[in-house]
Amino acid sequence: MRRWWIGIWVLLSLGLGFAQVPQISSLSASSLSRSGRLRILGANFGTASASSYVTIGGVRCWTTRWSDTAITAYVPESLPLGTHPVQVVTPAGASNTLPLQVTARVRQGRVLWRFQADADYIYHRPAVGSDGTVVVHDSRGYVYALSPDGGLKWIHLAGIPYGPPSIGADGVVYVGTGATVKALNPANGSLRWQFTNTVGGGLWIIAGPTVGPDGNIYVVTQASSGGVGLGVFSLTPTGQLRWSNRGNPMVQEQGALGVEIVFGPSRAGRQTDQLYVAFDEIGVSASTLYAFRMSGGQQWAVPSGGQNQSIFMQRQCQPAVGPDGTVYITTFSSSTGHQLNAFNPENGAVRWRYTPPLGNDVSAPDVGSDGVIYFAHALTYLSAVNPNGTLRWSVSDGSILQYPIVSPNNQLIVTGGQPQLGTPGFVRGYSTQNGQLLWQVELGIENGDNQVLYSRPRFSRDGSVVYFGTTLLGQSSTDPYCYLYAVYTGNWVEGDVDGNGCVDDADLLAVLFAFGQTGQGMPEDVNGDGVVDDADLLAVLFNFGSGC
Repeated sequence: MRRWWIGIWVLLSLGLGFAQVPQISSLSASSLSRSGRLRILGANFGTASASSYVTIGGVRCWTTRWSDTAITAYVPESLPLGTHPVQVVTPAGASNTLPLQVTARVRQGRVLWRFQADADYIYHRPAVGSDGTVVVHDSRGYVYALSPDGGLKWIHLAGIPYGPPSIGADGVVYVGTGATVKALNPANGSLRWQFTNTVGGGLWIIAGPTVGPDGNIYVVTQASSGGVGLGVFSLTPTGQLRWSNRGNPMVQEQGALGVEIVFGPSRAGRQTDQLYVAFDEIGVSASTLYAFRMSGGQQWAVPSGGQNQSIFMQRQCQPAVGPDGTVYITTFSSSTGHQLNAFNPENGAVRWRYTPPLGNDVSAPDVGSDGVIYFAHALTYLSAVNPNGTLRWSVSDGSILQYPIVSPNNQLIVTGGQPQLGTPGFVRGYSTQNGQLLWQVELGIENGDNQVLYSRPRFSRDGSVVYFGTTLLGQSSTDPYCYLYAVYTGNWVEGDVDGNGCVDDADLLAVLFAFGQTGQGMPEDVNGDGVVDDADLLAVLFNFGSGC
């Protein structure tokens, strides 16, 4: 009998050799803020599964990459400040623990916060919900939802992004990957539904998904002869196909992804009733701008000129719509050079074309609420063009500029760039009135690599914050990461608690009345360490009178 039990013990031991208890050897940091990214190194972690997880302070963490020797986990936002044990749990058992000091996020000047994504880059523009939730879809396929103060709400592995995320009025998040649109629940990121273009075998998404002003979702997939692909189509918020239209000519794209679908009125004074997309379907000399009714019919399609560029990576395929419905797009052709083009929304007729005196790469345009159009060109110029096609102003200091975006209140243009190629990047704020440089945030060097802006920025609904994704040029492929930034766009002086641009008695009183309070996002917490204390009072006193 004893020999029988010994035999069973030997067999079980051999079997468990494939599932040994996990061991943590080290952590990437000894101290991290809430929602910070933590690399856990060790052995016997196995593969990601529903029964394997990480805890910090006994609270389960959101995780992304998981291998037998390394895991990426995020510090739970709900953890109290202080030291907490980190542990890996698998079906084979629980690991040893290592301590982690959990801290509050700290504002760094204009940078309210930055979130470290577990991927090489964030290519597509962030989305911002009506409640301020910020969503990004990184290059490895992870979708992150963050609260306005930078706290991680959830992560969902959706797949490689084929377009920017979009958020419905009810908070549902829509992402595109391959030929599939996925709807994610706002509370926890779980899959609500998915719709896959399987017509004729199906083809991949080339624009959208974008939530329209009517609440429906609009998408474009590649179309080709033989009935393959839906082309332009619309889904209800529950994932039902409303209509599809393959376009005439058929919608096709020569390699670029990530175009946002834009909407506008077919005539000045009308309600928004049309959507616009542009594609480089043949090459640099033959591209098409399309207008479709939101009810499904194609309104018009016109040649729009070449879209193939180097620095701006074909993102000038992105149309923009003015307040009167005029559609704008930047193009290139060997005969006319680089141009900003204006099209009549009723029939696609050209209203005017503006040719900058210095071309050499043009960015996608953006339009202010007064109808003024902004774009970057010749690598270093930021220009404003009036609604009638005449130049309003143009500025350059020799720095490379990319992706200008105008604020909702029409006061500010935000653009990314670099002083020169091979240097760390920056993000700048310019005045819409005359192009005056108002502020600059340096992105700096991370682990010896230059950090640069990589996605088009997106403003918060009130324009007070701008969000954008970055990449680290030349970083190691073994542990890639990038950032989502939240940058304050208003007048800012350290110690200016009420945000009126002047550090005065009101700011001093605000700090005194809030003294001792703790929490995230309090304006009285000047240094952003989670508590209103002596350091905040000293910051106000030191800067007293500044900006007044």
